[in-house]
Amino acid sequence: MVTTPKRISAKKYYGIWGDDGMTDDEFVGELKSLRSFNRDIIEHI
Repeated sequence: MVTTPKRISAKKYYGIWGDDGMTDDEFVGELKSLRSFNRDIIEHI
């Protein structure tokens, strides 16, 4: 028996992120500042 998934309207998610007054550049800057990388560079002799 095949069941079809229940359809959900996109309107349900409207405004879910909210508006905190940040500009696009501020938002991108915050995202970049929260990233962290753990790269150990191994030199081959």
